[in-house]
Amino acid sequence: GAGRFFTADLHLEPAPSFAGAPEQLTRPAGLQNVYTQQLKDRWGHILTTDKAHADTESLVVRWPNDAFIGVEMTHLLRHYAHAALDGPSAQIQMGTPTVEGLKDPDSYDFTGVGKALQSCSQAGGNNGAEALTLLPGGEKLLVVCEHNKPGAANDLTI
Repeated sequence: GAGRFFTADLHLEPAPSFAGAPEQLTRPAGLQNVYTQQLKDRWGHILTTDKAHADTESLVVRWPNDAFIGVEMTHLLRHYAHAALDGPSAQIQMGTPTVEGLKDPDSYDFTGVGKALQSCSQAGGNNGAEALTLLPGGEKLLVVCEHNKPGAANDLTI
């Protein structure tokens, strides 16, 4: 899904009870309110199928207000802030993101994680923020860099 954000609500139903089970167990029973929307880049332009600028490589959500998306090839970590929800997840509206480590969207003067991702490259173009996770406490991100294995084919990464 280059340049797209998918959301859905998990429909839960009561789970069958059994002797010794805690009361009110639930289990997933399907999806509701499935929705997709096209994302914007740091200038507010809708991302399309442009793999170089819209290849969503990784995602982590700090519920209910933030989503961080790692973008392959451009070595960016986009931060989409949205209003807290009081309804179905299809109501999430992803606006124009900020780029982590970049104060001016027209600049390429990166700091912090943005600067670290700029060095996350190797010939062949298979690189970027391969994986993201929130560390305990939810205030710090762990970003895992992907790049081609030196001397190997372009589709072999480390």
